[in-house]
Amino acid sequence: MKLTEIIIKHLTHSFGLPILKLIIKPNLLRYSKVELSAFPDYTLGKDLFLFLSKHKMNVLDHFETHDAKHVLLGYGINDKDEAGMQFFFLGNGTYSIPVFSTALFCMFLLPKEIPAFFKAFKRGRSCPNIRYIKLEELLFEPTEHLKTRLLNTK
Repeated sequence: MKLTEIIIKHLTHSFGLPILKLIIKPNLLRYSKVELSAFPDYTLGKDLFLFLSKHKMNVLDHFETHDAKHVLLGYGINDKDEAGMQFFFLGNGTYSIPVFSTALFCMFLLPKEIPAFFKAFKRGRSCPNIRYIKLEELLFEPTEHLKTRLLNTK
């Protein structure tokens, strides 16, 4: 594991997430990972289950819809993709302490990726605002349909 990955994971999981749990409203899903496994194929719920399984992850307590956004936006879980997703959010109008702080840290820790971050920011600007979409209500919808409808993308 690279030093930047260790720093980012530590800042995120040991420092950032515990603080965020105190100050933000949880994004809860009504379904466990096991329940998501029973969703129909090609739905957001099933694709979320497949994403979590592929990365050997569970639903993240208090941030349950975060991984559904990974699925919809097509970002992975490596440092560059996680940062890219935050820059997408910034471009898409999500102005919050977590988004700003992650973007700032990632520009400092991953300066070679700044062109990719700028591209993600521009992608966020070009999409309809997804900040207030209630993803838990869309879990039975076909993922590709949601990508087209909500993001004007495939």
